[in-house]
Amino acid sequence: MSFRQYAGFAAATTVALFAAAFFAASVISGCGKAPEKKETTPAGTTAPSEEGAAVTAEAGKITVETKKGEVATIEKTGEGEAKMTVKGPGGKETTIQTATDKKPADFPSDFQLYENSKKSFVRVKDEENVTFTVSLETSDSESKVKDFYQKALSENDYKLVTTMAMPSGTMYQFEKGKRISGAVTISAKGGKTTAAVSLSLQKGPK
Repeated sequence: MSFRQYAGFAAATTVALFAAAFFAASVISGCGKAPEKKETTPAGTTAPSEEGAAVTAEAGKITVETKKGEVATIEKTGEGEAKMTVKGPGGKETTIQTATDKKPADFPSDFQLYENSKKSFVRVKDEENVTFTVSLETSDSESKVKDFYQKALSENDYKLVTTMAMPSGTMYQFEKGKRISGAVTISAKGGKTTAAVSLSLQKGPK
């Protein structure tokens, strides 16, 4: 999928996390680079995308407007970093940021991430919540990562709500107070252990 094709798709979808998954995979893995000439929209011009959205390309920035009035702006903000802002027709704004191995400034300081791992972050913010999705990969064993999170959650006062054993791995659901909830799913394949962390912060009193 080209950067321009992705932009049209991301603007059209109404599910922010689903868009974020494609956003992170596309932009960080290479779509932040200049597309091939045959897929380039000339800077400052507008062209219809395959999804019926108008795509405007500028240097390092793409803006997409759908027929429903949604507007998405996608830009590279640094090495391995990108940002997408989606504004709905009613004025609601959602911001999606991605980064490789750079923790967002407002990520909860008391939530531990497995140290010996490669990390990538997605941050989604709307008017009500901030949601972080963190992907971790390590050569350490699955049991070692599971032991780490069982201990880390308890030590930092995260209440373990559910432990679910699945064919692909183990999921721990947790919460802290009335505002913080999430899950970490740990699995192993091909000599690597992965941990997928989802952490949601709801605005309002603690």
